[in-house]
Amino acid sequence: MFRLVRVLDIMDNSFTDRSGFLEIIPNVVKFPCKIRKLAISECVVSRIFLTTLCGLPNLEVLKIEYCVFETYEVGESEEEEWEITEGDEFRSLQFLSLRCYQLEEVPCDIGDIPTLQEIFVRECGASVVASALNIQKVQKEEYDNNDLKVLIQD
Repeated sequence: MFRLVRVLDIMDNSFTDRSGFLEIIPNVVKFPCKIRKLAISECVVSRIFLTTLCGLPNLEVLKIEYCVFETYEVGESEEEEWEITEGDEFRSLQFLSLRCYQLEEVPCDIGDIPTLQEIFVRECGASVVASALNIQKVQKEEYDNNDLKVLIQD
């Protein structure tokens, strides 16, 4: 499996090779604070790596495709999950795109990001679709937030 990060837009800086890709080692990645758009593809996403992404103050667009999230043993089975813990935050995130068929769900705390305008889900399992739609429903019903859009593409 490749461990690649594609930097889509870094204001006034370029930290990529000619192909536009930067090979990373999860858990030991430092990104420039100015990153506004980032796509990660075909890598194992650990909790530490997610915490790093959550801490990027200017990140507006995050695309996660064909990634595998860390698995955790739950009873006798393993579940692949994305969890946001207190203190993790995407301060500027406006657009989240997910294309991870093995992901179990979108964390409900994603809905608490005040700048988030759209969640785009494609090629994900039914539980991911359901969790994204539930986030939108909770935002509408409990917070009167009609601005959050959830787009689903099969």
